[in-house]
Amino acid sequence: APAKSTWRPPPPQLAADSAPRATIRVSATSFRDGRRCAFTVLSALRRARHPDRLRISVVDQALDGEDRCLATYCELARAEFAAATSQSECPYRDQIVVDEQDARKARGPVIPRHYAQMLVRDDDEFCLGVDVHSVFTTDWDVYLIKDWLEAENEMGVISTYVHHAADAVIAPNGDNTPYEHTPHICDSKVGGHGIPSNEGATIIHNATRPNLQSKWGARFSFSKCHSERRVKFDPHADWMLDGEEFSHAALMWMSGYDFYSPSRYGQVIYFNYTFN
Repeated sequence: APAKSTWRPPPPQLAADSAPRATIRVSATSFRDGRRCAFTVLSALRRARHPDRLRISVVDQALDGEDRCLATYCELARAEFAAATSQSECPYRDQIVVDEQDARKARGPVIPRHYAQMLVRDDDEFCLGVDVHSVFTTDWDVYLIKDWLEAENEMGVISTYVHHAADAVIAPNGDNTPYEHTPHICDSKVGGHGIPSNEGATIIHNATRPNLQSKWGARFSFSKCHSERRVKFDPHADWMLDGEEFSHAALMWMSGYDFYSPSRYGQVIYFNYTFN
């Protein structure tokens, strides 16, 4: 029998030369945050090298009269993409699917993530889960797939608590000058009611490739879409917050998935931690 030191995870089932043709399903859930959600969708499409290969899924929970993600996106996109696409009414509308829900019936963060998984199609190659406060950078789609390939693991999931979207790293045109230090989730704590949950991220300096970690974060998660089809969020986990990431990570790990923080150059999505 081979020594355990030679055991390796299954290699990526994606040739490097076919990576540019791969589709990416971008999923986000929004609770009464339609305008920020719209900017997140706009940012993803505007700054992708291959926007035609993106598929956007949004679970949008709002009250009557509040901004809705899709309507607000269409309003913003008409001006943004006017010269670049013939889809004048709502550019890239046919690549966006939205599950609009009544916010009064919301039951915490886990349930809408379950609904978002229901929007993943059988022919989706990669899946990216983000928060609706996310800011994308130029050619993010190409860099993410390249970083995932560097993990050399078909069951790899790139995930972390991303940095703040500061002007020092994101130029007005979307170009990215990534931080030298990468957030890495490796610690846990005992949260409310004795439930284990993730601790804040530590730091790896100048990571040249994805680094194996023991935790998963919902704010940024990139993997092959079979992870979303095989490991479902619990649709009965009402109001669960403490421990929801920890428990989902345990289910993914038991299904054969491994977690990695991104390399320095895989830091292509940031988070707007302000109220602006």
